[in-house]
Amino acid sequence: MSATVFKSLTGVILSVLMLLSMGCSSPEEKKQAFLHKGDQLYAQKEYQKARLEYRNAIQIDPEFALAYYQLGKTELALNNIKRGYDMMSKAVELDPDNIDARIDLGKILLSGKASDRAREQADAVLAKDPSHVDAFLLKAAAFIVDKEYDPGEKILMDLYRAGITSPDLYMMLVSLSQSRDDKVAVRAYLMEGVQKNPDHAGLIQYLAQLDANEKQFDAAEAGLEKVISLEPEEIRHKLNLARLLNHQGKSNQAEALLDKVLADNPGDEQTRLDIAGFWVTENRVEKAKTIMGQGLELTPKSFKYHRFLADILEKTGQFEAAEKTLNQALALSSDPGHPEIIQTQLALARLLARQERYEQAEALVDQVITQDPKNTSAHFLKARFYLARNDGVNAIPGFRMMVEEHPEEVDGHLNLSRAHILNEEYELAANVLEKAIEKLPGEEALLVALVRLNVMRQDRNAVEATLKRALRVHPENSRIGIALGDFYMAGGRYKDALAQYLSVVEKKPDEAAGYVKAASAYQYLRQPEAALVQLEEGYRRIPDSGLLLTRLVKWYMDEKNPEAAKKLSLDHLEKNPASQEAWMVLADLYVKEQDFEKAAAIYAQAFEKHPDMWAAANNYAYLKTEIATGAQDLETAMEMARKAEQLNPDSVVVADTLGWIYFKMGDLDRAYDYVKTALEKMPDHNSINFHMGMILDSQGKVSEAKAYFEKSLRSDPDFPGADQARAKLNE
Repeated sequence: MSATVFKSLTGVILSVLMLLSMGCSSPEEKKQAFLHKGDQLYAQKEYQKARLEYRNAIQIDPEFALAYYQLGKTELALNNIKRGYDMMSKAVELDPDNIDARIDLGKILLSGKASDRAREQADAVLAKDPSHVDAFLLKAAAFIVDKEYDPGEKILMDLYRAGITSPDLYMMLVSLSQSRDDKVAVRAYLMEGVQKNPDHAGLIQYLAQLDANEKQFDAAEAGLEKVISLEPEEIRHKLNLARLLNHQGKSNQAEALLDKVLADNPGDEQTRLDIAGFWVTENRVEKAKTIMGQGLELTPKSFKYHRFLADILEKTGQFEAAEKTLNQALALSSDPGHPEIIQTQLALARLLARQERYEQAEALVDQVITQDPKNTSAHFLKARFYLARNDGVNAIPGFRMMVEEHPEEVDGHLNLSRAHILNEEYELAANVLEKAIEKLPGEEALLVALVRLNVMRQDRNAVEATLKRALRVHPENSRIGIALGDFYMAGGRYKDALAQYLSVVEKKPDEAAGYVKAASAYQYLRQPEAALVQLEEGYRRIPDSGLLLTRLVKWYMDEKNPEAAKKLSLDHLEKNPASQEAWMVLADLYVKEQDFEKAAAIYAQAFEKHPDMWAAANNYAYLKTEIATGAQDLETAMEMARKAEQLNPDSVVVADTLGWIYFKMGDLDRAYDYVKTALEKMPDHNSINFHMGMILDSQGKVSEAKAYFEKSLRSDPDFPGADQARAKLNE
């Protein structure tokens, strides 16, 4: 017998023996074998395969608590939070003594803002093990989520004084210190935490983020590089480093870093999606499109690539191309119940709805509901269509379904209240929001919606009460504090408004909005010197603030002190070369001095430094058109205007600029089309009306042109171009 035949027979015999041994094993042995295999696969991060093994174990023994626990962990690893919660709950129900399951269940509850129930799990663990550190941390976290800082801090400090060095303890101490705006304590706890846990990626990353916020970029880069070395497979760390590099103007390094990640993982779908998403957030849309195009060349049947590319195309106004891409995805499978087909149909329905093609969109949603009658996303989307048609009655069931199935989803509650408002059922709308706030007390959007509802009902007392209530829930939230100040300003209560704004400044001294608002209140109270002190103090505290720079420059210009304004802008730019606001403010100062050549040059430099600054590209194009001496200058202006259009396809001012360039080029028909589009969105804009007047005048439509010239002068007789408009009228 040959060696090859012997080996083959040996393999067959071994396989048969294994099957026989499994056939003879007891149910207990079988379920343990499935559990063991699942644990091996879980350790290898083969979560989908591990899930099957745990399910097999549960099929043999429906009360196998440990398998439910492991399955719960697996579902969480797959980001299936609800299923993870269900499995963890079952594990605790079957085995109340499983401390790890209780802790994990408590964490899920806490993430869902069910802090009281999370605390119950912590207490149950502490009843069995009074020194369990993770249970104490869970309980402290629940207190902090409920804004009960004192008992939460007591637990944490007791652990700290006992010598506990858990990374989670340091992370929570940092979080607590941040809520109190204690920057010294934040850095101290982070430094100590990293010292005690030198290989904990979370703490190092947190410290790197703090360094970046404080412009200690070298330290931040070193920290992120350390995190990458600790967790080289985690793409998010490399994305964080790329973002840091990009925001320092090191875009070439950021691009090289992520291009290498793609080259090392060309077929990894999620990696490609994450990197493309990064470039979208950094306003490098063409780069993202290229990455998706390359992905589709490698994996032409990827539903996710098709949907992501369609989303990019939609965001840049390329609706037809987006629709074509989604239809290509729908052709990838003939199974109408395929989960990816259903997701793609919903994506296409949203795209059609954005174009107000509701009948086609609704037909797609109905197809989804036929295949998956309990698909809450489909019912929610259909309800949104009803809402868009002002049909609140038929919208309510879909939104109610979302609220009942996913009470943690804020959008469900918000849209249900909107449907009731549309039906003029204001009490029901308020009731929806009140109940939602009870379930999700920390959700700012719900409180804001209740404020707006009370404004609509013209109940000023209720508006003030709701804002104060929101501020009690979020005492450190400057947006709410400013909203309350704005409410007082609108009612002429300037002193109350000032007090509120100054409170924001006290709580958040490193946020510009408080200083700007307080300065505005001082001006209303006829205290201009105090207003200037606020702006200057804010700028001293936040020297990189574009908002405060803009307000101070305006102040100096109003005081007829352009030199001070220019000096401030140049100093700011020297210290903050990445400041987009400084470039724009400086260029605007030269525009006011009618030094258009200098202003255009600054806009060009700004766009070179920040290729996502559509406004700089647009303003350069417009000024270049105004000072053009020939066809070449107009071509240069057109090239830059097209870049602005690509970055912001829906911009009114970009459309007007393009129209004006075409006018200067002598293409009156295209000029008319662009300026008409701009006027439809901003019918009272001085310059756009002037431009339309010039186009019509050149077309020989004198009476129509006259009406536009008159309108251009109506609200601001001194706008740029006003003299020319008056001259045309005199003709």
